[in-house]
Amino acid sequence: MAVRPGAGKPAALPFTVARGTGVGLVDQMVAGIKEAISCGRYRTGDKLPSFDELAAMAHVSRRVPKTAVARLLDEGWVTSLRRKGCYVSNPQTPIWKGRVLIVAVSDGNAQIGGTLQLRDSLERSRYFVQVVFVRSQSDGSFDLHSLKTALLGTFDLAYCHRPVKEVADCFAAARVPYVLACVRPRAEYLPGDEFYRGCICGDDGFLPDLVSAMKKAGVSRVAFVNFQDVFDRYAARLRRSGFTVEVVRTPVADVVVTPARVRDGAARFFAGRHVGPGGAPLPDVFLFMDDFVADGALCSLARDGVRIPEDVRVVTLYNNDVGLAYSANFARIEFDPANASNVCADYLLALLAGRRPAAPRTGFRFVPGDTL
Repeated sequence: MAVRPGAGKPAALPFTVARGTGVGLVDQMVAGIKEAISCGRYRTGDKLPSFDELAAMAHVSRRVPKTAVARLLDEGWVTSLRRKGCYVSNPQTPIWKGRVLIVAVSDGNAQIGGTLQLRDSLERSRYFVQVVFVRSQSDGSFDLHSLKTALLGTFDLAYCHRPVKEVADCFAAARVPYVLACVRPRAEYLPGDEFYRGCICGDDGFLPDLVSAMKKAGVSRVAFVNFQDVFDRYAARLRRSGFTVEVVRTPVADVVVTPARVRDGAARFFAGRHVGPGGAPLPDVFLFMDDFVADGALCSLARDGVRIPEDVRVVTLYNNDVGLAYSANFARIEFDPANASNVCADYLLALLAGRRPAAPRTGFRFVPGDTL
């Protein structure tokens, strides 16, 4: 409960702060205090617990509440009275229009930055946002405990950045309207229940630029390298554009996909092929649909004496801000997480306002480099 002047110390916080969730402790405390104010647990004029009290109740260092309250002061949620403490502000306290749940499925590359950008966009439009991270387990299943706990509350809309059936089933069981994101618009990946409100898909708009660049460079034979079939439609379109395309599937050594396992699988696979001098012939270009795959494969190619880009050209799809361990200026297919967050926010806000816009697509773009 909140503490009024002269009242006793609170016994517990009206929200939780936990390590290992994928969300920073400061972010959790800021969101928790905002929710407590929005739900009336802390009312206008209530005195917040001191930094020491907040730290003790949340089992964190004093720095966490001090930083969190500083942000709340900047945003006008609380005000500070000299030598008295911090109080919930009066007219500036926002009234939330509704509540949104964002679920990020973590398989070792949780894309936290894009998730937090989406949260901030929705909060600027006065929607309270709760972020939940769902983690892959060693057997390939998902730990849904935190999601099911969150769904005990009420939400106007839910969103998951991957089309995970188990997550969609949780949304439907809680009777919460929801939106999914997917890298391909295939109907078999989309649910059909009454709570499903659409899918935000990746855009193939980069392909004409990639095709043009490869033809200009004299490319005819493409090795299309990936560890899953998500992007195989790109290979089909390249074939229709006149290229000879070999699809190369590198293995992942475990059920749970992590960057390290993707990189290791590609390294072992290419080491066994012995591509290059004295081995299998090189294509005109390696098109890596994941930069972790590229990292592993290029390490093995370098050990076999293959030079980049003198012996073979390379294009790779970047995982947001994750770069390659090479100094070459790689041609790449680049995903813009800021753009994707804006597109997602606009679509979710339209649904929350009662409109049913056409399902949008988020953009990839081709960026030419020295390797093409």
